[in-house]
Amino acid sequence: MPSEPAELPAAGIIPTEAADLSIADLVDRYRSLINDDNDDPLRNPIHVLANELSERILDGDLTGKSAALLVQQVNVESIKERARHQAHYLSPITPDENSALLRELVRELSLQADGNTRRPFDEFRVRGERELIGLVFTAHPTFLLPRDRRAVFADLVGHYGGLKTLDEAALRDILIALGTGPQGWVDGVTLEDEHKLSILALEHSQNAIRRFLTLLIEEVRDLYPDRWTELMPKPFTLASWVGYDLDGRSDIRWSDTFRARLLVQQQQLVRYLDAVRGILGNAATDDANGSSTVLKLLESRLEYARRVVDDDITALPADSQDTVAVQAFGKAINRDGDNRLTNVDELIALLSDALKVQPDSAVACQIAILRAEMTIYGLGMAHTHVRLNATQIMNAVRGELTDRIDVEKKSGRRRRAWAVNRLLDDVKPVDIHFGSIMTERTSAKRLFMLVAQMLKHIDRSAPVRFLIAECEEASTVLGALYFARLFGIDDVLDISPLFETDAALQRGDQLIAELLDNEHYVDYVRKRGRLCIQTGFSDAGRYLGQVAASLAIERLRIKIGRLLAARGFQDVDLVIFDTHGESIGRGSHPGSFAARLDHVFPPQNREYFKRLGIAVKQEVSFQGGDGYLFFATDDIAFATMTRLIEHGFRSIPGRSEAGAVVEKGARLPSLERESDDAFYRDTDYSLDFFIALADFNDRLAKDPHYAALLGLFGTNLIYPTGSRAVKRQHDKGGRTELVSVSQIRAIPHNAVLQQMGYMANSCGGIGGAIVRDQERFWEVYGNSDRCRQFMALAASAFSRSNLDAFLGYIAMVDPAMWLRQAVHGSAHAEAFEDLAQYFEQSERYTRVWPAIQALLHDALILRQCLAGQAATGAREQVGEVDQVLLAVTHALRLALIQAVFVLATRVPKFTSQPDVTMDDVRAQLFSLDIDSALAALKRAFPPEMQGKVSDDFGEASTYQSDIQHGYDYEHNQLFEPMGEFYDLIRQLSAALSHQIGAVG
Repeated sequence: MPSEPAELPAAGIIPTEAADLSIADLVDRYRSLINDDNDDPLRNPIHVLANELSERILDGDLTGKSAALLVQQVNVESIKERARHQAHYLSPITPDENSALLRELVRELSLQADGNTRRPFDEFRVRGERELIGLVFTAHPTFLLPRDRRAVFADLVGHYGGLKTLDEAALRDILIALGTGPQGWVDGVTLEDEHKLSILALEHSQNAIRRFLTLLIEEVRDLYPDRWTELMPKPFTLASWVGYDLDGRSDIRWSDTFRARLLVQQQQLVRYLDAVRGILGNAATDDANGSSTVLKLLESRLEYARRVVDDDITALPADSQDTVAVQAFGKAINRDGDNRLTNVDELIALLSDALKVQPDSAVACQIAILRAEMTIYGLGMAHTHVRLNATQIMNAVRGELTDRIDVEKKSGRRRRAWAVNRLLDDVKPVDIHFGSIMTERTSAKRLFMLVAQMLKHIDRSAPVRFLIAECEEASTVLGALYFARLFGIDDVLDISPLFETDAALQRGDQLIAELLDNEHYVDYVRKRGRLCIQTGFSDAGRYLGQVAASLAIERLRIKIGRLLAARGFQDVDLVIFDTHGESIGRGSHPGSFAARLDHVFPPQNREYFKRLGIAVKQEVSFQGGDGYLFFATDDIAFATMTRLIEHGFRSIPGRSEAGAVVEKGARLPSLERESDDAFYRDTDYSLDFFIALADFNDRLAKDPHYAALLGLFGTNLIYPTGSRAVKRQHDKGGRTELVSVSQIRAIPHNAVLQQMGYMANSCGGIGGAIVRDQERFWEVYGNSDRCRQFMALAASAFSRSNLDAFLGYIAMVDPAMWLRQAVHGSAHAEAFEDLAQYFEQSERYTRVWPAIQALLHDALILRQCLAGQAATGAREQVGEVDQVLLAVTHALRLALIQAVFVLATRVPKFTSQPDVTMDDVRAQLFSLDIDSALAALKRAFPPEMQGKVSDDFGEASTYQSDIQHGYDYEHNQLFEPMGEFYDLIRQLSAALSHQIGAVG
C-alpha cells in the first residue's frame, strides 16, 4: 500500500505562532514525563501534563486561539490515523485488484472438488443463485463526521489505499478541511439526515454490486456459453431500517415511515429507467433482433410507475392526523387500481423475453445484469426491516384476547402462548385503509397495518423483516404471526426475534423449540422456507462484556442449528442477522474486515452447520455513520463487497454445501468431539472461562457505582451522533444521577467508556478469567484459533485504553486532587478550594470509587497477563505514536475541562428561576452539560442593555444601572470562553473516536 508522497506533520498543516505550543511539543513533554526517573507511584504523567496546560490556559499564556490551533493539529493527526486504518482494514481497495480476485473466485466456484473438472451448469447455478449474504443499513447513533466532510474523508482513505495518490498540495487541502471547523453535527442529526445518508450508501452499494454482477455474468458467459442467460444471480440482499425502526421511538409518525419507503422506490425506479435507457442507446448500434421493442415497453412501464410514485409523495399529508388530507391521500393512491406497479416479476419477465431474442451480444449482458438487479432489489433500493419491542407486541395481543392475561408476569409464559395459539386458530384476514392506521392507538397493530399498506401499494415482491427487540417468549413471536395473518401479510413477512438480553441468550433455543412445537408457526416457516433470528452484539455486550457476548451468541447459534437438524428442518434456511457495528465495543474485530466477519460468525460454526445439513444466510449490519463509511464511494464500496463475497462464497453453508439430512433420532455431529480447536474441545474449561467473564460484567452492570461512573459526564463529552433523543425526560433541570446501566443505551454506554479512557465492556473481566487457571488458558490459547481471535479483540481494546487518562477523569471529581492543587500555591488556589468543597459535598467521587477499584484491579491483572505473553501476538500493537497521540489528546482535553471548572467557580449567583436554580446550573457545569448551563446563565445575565428610557426628566444623570449596561464581563470573560473550551473538548472527543476507529 503506497504511503504519503511527503511527510506532512500536523504542525506544518496547522501552523501556530512561534511562542505557542504545537502537538510536537506536547508529545515531547509527555515522553519526558513517562521516561522520567521519578519513582512516585501516584504520579500520573497525563494528569501532570494536563495540569501544566490548564495553568497556561488560565494564566493566559496559552490563549483560546492558540488552544484551538493545537486542537486542530490533534484533529489532523487523528483523522489521518482513521483513514490509514480503514484503508488497511479493507485492503486491497483498488478496483483492478478486487476485480481480479473476484474473477478468480468465480472460476474457482465453477470447478469440482478436484480443482480441474468443471461443474455442470445446474450445479453451479445452485451456488450462483443463492442469497449469499445480506447487508442491513441501520440508523444507530454513530454519525460523527459531518455530512460535508464524508466525501473528503473518503478521498483520504483512497489516498492511503492507492486509489489515487494525492500530491502534497491536495493532501494539505484535504487535511485542513478535515481538521478545522466543527468536528461533529453541532446542531444535531435529524431522521431526514440519516435517511439521506443511507440512500447515498445504498447508491454506492448498488454500483459496487453492479460491478460484481458484470464480471460474474461475463465469466459465466465464457464458462457456460450455451446456458449463461439462464443464470439469475442473487449474491447480496440490501436492507434498511432507517425510518422503519420504531423501537423506543415516539417521534416517527406513520407518514414518515411511509414516505421513507416511497422515496427508496422513487430512487430505484429512476435507476432502473437510467439502465434501460442506457441499454436502448447501445441497442441502437447493435443488432438487437427485436429486443429494443421489449425494452421500450419496459421503459414505458417504468416511466409510468415513476410518475405515480412522484404523485404519491406529493400527496402524502404532512400532518398524519389530518383526516381530510389522509382521506384525499387514500383516494389518490388507489386511483390507478391494477395499473399500479407493485410487483417486479412483470419487469423481470420482460427482460427475460428480451434476452431470448438477443442471447449473444454485449447488450444481452447488460440485460442480464439489470434482470439480476431487479431480482435482488425488487421495487426499492433496499428491502425493508421494521422493528418494535416485545412489550409493544404483547400489549397489542392483550387487547385481542377475550380472557385477560397478565403480560408482565413471567410465570404465565405458557398460558400466554396457549392464549395466542387460540387466536391463531380462528384468525381471518381483515381489510384496512389509511384511516385505520390513523385512528389505531396500539403501536404494534399500527405498524402491521402500515406494512400491509406498503406491500399493497408499493411492492409485494420483496419480503419485509419484522424484528422484535428484547424477545424472550414464544408467545411474542406467535402474537406477531397472528397480526401478520390478521392483516394478510404472513406470506411476505419474516418475523424475527432479537436475542440480545441475558435471558434471551440463555434460553433462545428453548424459545425456538417452543415455536417448532406450534403447528401454526411450523406451517408459516415451511411456507416461507426460512427461519429468521437476530442477534445483538451491542446490547449483549453492555451487560455481558463484548467477548462473553460473542461467545453467548455463538453458543445460541449452535444450539438452534442442532435443534433444526434434530427436528428435520434441513429444508428451511436459517437466516441469522448479526447486528454488530464498526467498533470493538459493538462486536467488530479490529484486525481486518475478514477478521470482523470471522469473529461474528466463526469458521468453526460455519463448518459445523455444513455437517448439520443446515443452510445459512448471514446478514450483517452497517451501523449509522460509521457503517456508511465503508460505502462512501463506489470504489470503497466495491472493496467492501469483495471482502464480503470472499467470506460468503468460500465459507457460508448454502443448500448445495450442506451435508446429508440427519435422520430423526440419529446422533448429531458434535462440534466438541470433532473440532481440532482446543477451546471447543475442552468444554469444561471454555465454560468456566465464559462464566467467570460473564459474571464479572454482570456484577459490573448491576453495580450502582458503575452507573454513577458512566454518569460523571455522560454523553456530554461528545457531539450528538443520532436522531434518537439521548436524554430522558426526567433529565430536565439540574443533574440526574444514573443508577442503572439500563438508563443508557448501548452505543452511548460504549462511547462514554471510550472517552473516559478505559474500554471496560471489551476487555473487562478477561484478566480475572485468565488467572483462574493461567497455565491452562495459555495451553488452550496456543491450540485455538477461536481463543486467539477473541483475545486479539480484547487486547486491542486494552491497547486503545489508557489507565492514566481514566484516573485523570476520575480525579476531576476528587476533592483531594483539587486541594493538592491549591496547596501548591497556584494563583487559582481559591477556585481549587471551591471545587474541592463542591465535590466533597456532592460525593460524586465517593459514589464511583468502588467501581474504579474493581476495574483497576482487573485491568492490572490483564496487563500482567498480556505483558507475559507479548510474543504470542495476543496484543494488537498500535505503535508508540498512536499510544502517545492518544495520551496527549486526553491530557489536552483534561486541561480544557479543568479550565472550564475553574471558570465555573467564578459565575456569580443569581436568583432562582421557576425552571432552574443556581444549584442546577452548577451541577450542569460540573457534569459538562455546558449548553444547558450557558442557556440558563444567559437568561439570568442578559448581555445587552435592556429597559432603556428617555433622559428627559428635567435634570442630568451620569449613573447607569445594571439593567442598562448588561453583563459584558460575565459574557466576555466567563460564558464565551466556557463555550469555546467546550467546543474544543468535543472536538478532542471526536479525535479520540477517530483514533480508536469508531463511535461507541
